[in-house]
Amino acid sequence: MVYMSRLEKTLNNKNCKKKYKTICRIVFIFIMIIITTSSIFMIDYRINELLGDDSKNNLMKYINIF
Repeated sequence: MVYMSRLEKTLNNKNCKKKYKTICRIVFIFIMIIITTSSIFMIDYRINELLGDDSKNNLMKYINIF
């Protein structure tokens, strides 16, 4: 068993927390991008539907771009 001093333990804990925060931030940004993109597609679909355009074809054009 390896014994660590208090300073080493606190530094180790801080490093672990930094890694966890970074991972959480990346996951949060990725989820927010997905939500924003899907919201934009849904808003476009509803507006085209309201205006009487053929919104399904427009939505398929957007999806085929990606």
